[in-house]
Amino acid sequence: MITVNLLPWREAERQRKKGQFVRVLVGSAVLAGLMVYAGHYFLSLEVDNQQARNQFIQDRLSVMDENIREIQTLRSERAELIERMQVIQQLQGDRPIIVHVFDEIARLMPEEVYFTSLQSQGDTIRIVGMSRTTTQISQLMRNFENSEWFTNPILGSVTSQGSGNQSANRFQLSVTRTRPDAEDDDA
Repeated sequence: MITVNLLPWREAERQRKKGQFVRVLVGSAVLAGLMVYAGHYFLSLEVDNQQARNQFIQDRLSVMDENIREIQTLRSERAELIERMQVIQQLQGDRPIIVHVFDEIARLMPEEVYFTSLQSQGDTIRIVGMSRTTTQISQLMRNFENSEWFTNPILGSVTSQGSGNQSANRFQLSVTRTRPDAEDDDA
């Protein structure tokens, strides 16, 4: 029988397989390293893109916040302008009324009665005046009561000043101003 020594061949085969294993192992490590690097690079690109989008949104939000502040400022200015316009319209609307009020006061005054002070606060008119007799003050109050421009005359006080022929009565009177056309509008 022939004996063949297979030990060197087996040793060479083992070395070849070991070398092949090392090459596959190194190749796998390099491939795994490349895959990790590619994954890391891809994720860093995605993070950068997301940060750019977030920054864009932040920039747009700051622009929108500025616009909102500007709109609120414009709204407050608009409200102030509307208030001013309403005051001006009210003053323009009341301008002819004052003329009617003074005309009506002149018509209602009895002879020998004159006013020393006339103050208007809202719809209330406070009158301080002088008259010779208390009947003239009573007549003035009746005239105010019968007028369509005035209501609710209230006599505050009457004081007598002087003596004899030179006596005079100082009076304080308040009356409420109305608008005759406002009552027609309500009806």
